[in-house]
Amino acid sequence: MVFKRIDTLRSFCIAVLAFFSMTTMAYALEFNVRTSSDVLKSERSAEILMRGKIVSGDVDRLKSILADFPSRNLKFVSFILDSPGGSLMEGLELGKTISQMDEFTKAVVGTNTDKQEICASACVIALR
Repeated sequence: MVFKRIDTLRSFCIAVLAFFSMTTMAYALEFNVRTSSDVLKSERSAEILMRGKIVSGDVDRLKSILADFPSRNLKFVSFILDSPGGSLMEGLELGKTISQMDEFTKAVVGTNTDKQEICASACVIALR
C-alpha cells in the first residue's frame, strides 16, 4: 500500500515537472528587431524589444540575432525590456552579452507607450 502511494506520488511529480518544462518554453522572451538610419548623420541604429519570461536558451537566441549586426554597420543599439523575470543565470548572461557589444548600447524598461510594461527579478539583472 505504501509503495503504491509512493509510485503514484512519483508519477504525479513527474507529470507536474513535465508540464512546467513545456510551458516554460512557451513563455520565453520574444525578440522584435527594428533598424533605422538617420540620413543626415549617416548613423544606423537598431532597437531590440525583448518581451516575456527569461528562460534558458534566450541568450543563445539573442546572440544569433546579434551575429548579423556587424554586416549592418550599426552605431547604436537600444535594448527595450518588458519581462516579469525568470532564470537568474540567463538574466546574468543577457546582461553580459549586452555589455560586451562593440556598438554604443543602452538598455531601458518598456517603450513608454504601454504603462503595463515591467522589469522584475532576472530582468533587472539583465539591465546592469
